[in-house]
Amino acid sequence: MLKERVTVTTAAVAVLAVATLYALARFSGSSRVHNHCQALQRSGWWVDNSSLVWQPQGCTQRQYAYDDVVRCMKSPRTTSVGQYALFIGDSTVRDKFFAWARLVDVDVDGDAKVHSDITVRWPGEAGIAALFVWDPYLKGEVAQQVLHGAYNETLEQPRLVLLGAGAWHLRYANESGGIVNWRRTMDGVVQRLAESRRDGAAPIADHVYLSPVAPVVPDKLSPERLATLDPAAITWMNAYMQAAELPVFSSWTDMARARPLETTDGLHYSAGLERAAVNLLLNRVCNRDTIDPHPPMRTTCCFEYPAPGSFVRWYAAATLTALALLVAHSRWATIPRIVPSAATLRQLLVFGGILLIMFVCDRTP
Repeated sequence: MLKERVTVTTAAVAVLAVATLYALARFSGSSRVHNHCQALQRSGWWVDNSSLVWQPQGCTQRQYAYDDVVRCMKSPRTTSVGQYALFIGDSTVRDKFFAWARLVDVDVDGDAKVHSDITVRWPGEAGIAALFVWDPYLKGEVAQQVLHGAYNETLEQPRLVLLGAGAWHLRYANESGGIVNWRRTMDGVVQRLAESRRDGAAPIADHVYLSPVAPVVPDKLSPERLATLDPAAITWMNAYMQAAELPVFSSWTDMARARPLETTDGLHYSAGLERAAVNLLLNRVCNRDTIDPHPPMRTTCCFEYPAPGSFVRWYAAATLTALALLVAHSRWATIPRIVPSAATLRQLLVFGGILLIMFVCDRTP
């Protein structure tokens, strides 16, 4: 009977040790990883086949509304001069802009302007809330000004910058230089982002991200688009951005591919899907400014849990003390009378270990 009990105990300890070592091996020192910031950008799935509810891998996101956006963009923590989001790119980036803008002003007309710049202001204020700059090749004056951090009174430094290009490089390859010039543009973005992170360099914004080249649904494309928007080329372009370690929202690609019915023209997706995509962006940018740091924590994506309190630290120390005394029981010939028996210490150790494991498991990151 004793042998059987020892075998079960040994097996349980071995399983716990393997699980702990595996968790430590997967743990990253980068807060973007272990706090699931990168999960918002890289992985997830639709929760079912009918609704547009996206589930990032390993965490729970927040559903953003107007008040949350205001609190985020006007946060005292920001180091940017401007309290607005800047979108630069083609029509797929414009779709993201409108999804963001409708959180600020529900009456924004998404069909009012096509190939032109668009400005949305905070309701009742003169300040800019969001700005879209039409630049499908990312070669325009504003794009270069932003990438070099050369802001002035005309263009203030934004809180967020979202860049995107690629579809027009394929659609008008003769004019744009095609994938070759697109790749040169992306290489230039990589270089500028690296330079902006150096000490003393002009910062671009608090947050800079890239939109992937939107996947297409060939059956719904017009003949002109079908002849030029090659799905294989789009896949290669998105893979190139990931390989270059650009801050691209690859999860947007997965969202679109899994919902081909959400597009009518094969390239642009529904307002509902774009709203879900922008909500991921808001979680990535704003969670630290909008989430209440006190329990219960209902949002766990891109969120730094507060450090354990003094009670938890003392409890962990007591559990480790019980373990040390239990080891002493097996090694010392005489044990001081003040020390509990081995059976009592074993029970305390099991109970304390269970509570500590529950505490760790409950803290998602």
